[in-house]
Amino acid sequence: MKKVSYISDQGITGDPEEMMKVTYIGHHEITYIRIPVNYELSKSNNEEVIVRYLRDKGVFLEHAFMALQKYFENKASFEAFFETIPTDEEKDLFLKTSSFYRFLVIEGRFKFEQSELNEGLKYIDDSYKYMAIFSLIESLYVGEKYADLYCYMVTKRNKVQFPIGKKSDLKTVYEKYKEEYGAVRNALKFFDKLDDRDKDKIFKKFRIANESNSIIDLAKHLYQIRSDFVHKAKFVLGFGANPSIGRIGKKILVNNLQIRDLMIFFEHGLLRHFGFTNPFYVQRW
Repeated sequence: MKKVSYISDQGITGDPEEMMKVTYIGHHEITYIRIPVNYELSKSNNEEVIVRYLRDKGVFLEHAFMALQKYFENKASFEAFFETIPTDEEKDLFLKTSSFYRFLVIEGRFKFEQSELNEGLKYIDDSYKYMAIFSLIESLYVGEKYADLYCYMVTKRNKVQFPIGKKSDLKTVYEKYKEEYGAVRNALKFFDKLDDRDKDKIFKKFRIANESNSIIDLAKHLYQIRSDFVHKAKFVLGFGANPSIGRIGKKILVNNLQIRDLMIFFEHGLLRHFGFTNPFYVQRW
């Protein structure tokens, strides 16, 4: 037996395409919800793409400006930069990412209702901001090419030699795969594209002791901190006012970065990602 009904928050009348569709199949209930939003469709490569944030440009451009205004002389120069972003899809992504950065990181706060619990627990708020920053970094590269491990291994251009006789050889293949297709690659790409002054700041404040650190190596460690929170529920520690010293395996990690530093790296990288080429308007550090 199958029953289909269309429901909206206005009642049961109206265009079914804009309503909630509830399907009952046997004893199972499957609900499909179409949230009513204002959006336009932009065609790119003969595909239709929803550009919701561009449709409400007036609202989200204001949020984006509030997040990044210190890099521009005035709102007019910010809007002029926005108009240089070449496609509707990229404009939409810029508005979404910049606005969410304001909501989640700049304005976002984690606080307990009991004020005394907030004393000494700033690392909880830092953890949420840290996660939001890395989520926003990854969102910049949504839609890029992807291949599963099997497809990667059998593609001729990757020159994987079969049979793979040793675990160490398989590990090497897997590490290369993660660098090209794993989630970490987006973070590596983002940090690698920072300008030299930002990279120098990272080298001075975040390093593996007694090693020659590359920006890729350090970005991997920063991403691993994110993964430890996601997969092991480990708080993001060591990004306070004082330097911290810890271990990564047998290696000693010296960290003098603060969450504010990561916010600045993100702001700079976000602007560069969308083609910002002018000198930064403010003293950056």
